[in-house]
Amino acid sequence: MSTSQVNTLSELPAHIAFSRSIEGDIAVNLSNSCAQTMTISSLLAYCDSKQPSMAELELSYASIEGGGALRQAICDFHHQVFEQTWLKPADVVTFAGAQEALRSVYHALLQPGDEVIVMTPSYPSLQAMAEQCGANLIAVELAFENQWQVNWQALNSAFSEKTAMVVINSPHNPTGMTLSEHELESIVNLCQKYHCYLVLDDVSQASQYQQNSAVRKVDYDKAILINVMSKSLGLGGIRLGWAISQDQQVRNALIAQKASGSICTSAVDEYLAHLALVNHQPILARANAIIEQNIKLFNQFLSQHSAITWHQPQAGILATIKLSDKLLAGDSIEVWTKRCAEQTGVLLLPTSLFGLSGPYCRLGLGQKDFAEGLARLSNFLNG
Repeated sequence: MSTSQVNTLSELPAHIAFSRSIEGDIAVNLSNSCAQTMTISSLLAYCDSKQPSMAELELSYASIEGGGALRQAICDFHHQVFEQTWLKPADVVTFAGAQEALRSVYHALLQPGDEVIVMTPSYPSLQAMAEQCGANLIAVELAFENQWQVNWQALNSAFSEKTAMVVINSPHNPTGMTLSEHELESIVNLCQKYHCYLVLDDVSQASQYQQNSAVRKVDYDKAILINVMSKSLGLGGIRLGWAISQDQQVRNALIAQKASGSICTSAVDEYLAHLALVNHQPILARANAIIEQNIKLFNQFLSQHSAITWHQPQAGILATIKLSDKLLAGDSIEVWTKRCAEQTGVLLLPTSLFGLSGPYCRLGLGQKDFAEGLARLSNFLNG
């Protein structure tokens, strides 16, 4: 490994480094990418006679691919929420979070020089982990002026004989862009044409505050689905995610990657994840109601602060907001957001941390303290 690779791997992701650079405490994170969480006691309240007591749980190693009951619960979750009826428990491999799952996909399937198509901006690890494998990133940019929708001419042009993988994150982090089923079908057709893998990073796909269909029918044998407990379900303290593939060779390669990493997930995490997935309906309903209410609150906020604009997301937990030049008053977005955080305790992450320069911030819509954050931000703007 070269010195440059060591230096790259030892650096904090930009958004984490930015947050750690702020002096003082953060009271409200208005860029939080997760739905509202819950306590262990609230989650354990869902236990019934069919669920063994957590006190009886044996603290041994879990199986490397994930426990059978958990993988069945993941299947049922995908059947009921996304109508992915083709899915079988054997298609699932669990990981210690979605990031380990995505990293394992990259390391298992990419070779140096492969091209990977990504939508930008994006969360940092999505691109960085592919680059660590020696892959060349082909970026398809999303723009505020186009309401963050896919530029289909640019996407079509991005494909070539070197394309090994396309990574789709929808609802998108950080813009909130959401692909329709027709758009997804078009992307699948392109992947079939070029015989490349399609990675669907669907971590907030279940966050459908308008109660739109979360259906994600993907009839493609080279598709890999990624999901996690932390985003739509709001259970980031349960360090568990998963990858789904119909291809046995792909799953074997993912298990081999996991064997050199976490080896297995925590038995405690598996227990709690199983309980949450079996009871996903009330958990999602609560989380999505908070998102819906926060969108209403933000639209009210915008009616009082015309210097901030947005394109309201159709689904998901995140959006990207635009600040006017007048509001920034000559400051860069990084300087402005840092001053805001240090004076108000409200964290807004500039999208330059995600690869989008300009006067933009990521806005998280999933938390109960959203109203408090807006009140603090309003005082800052009015001051």
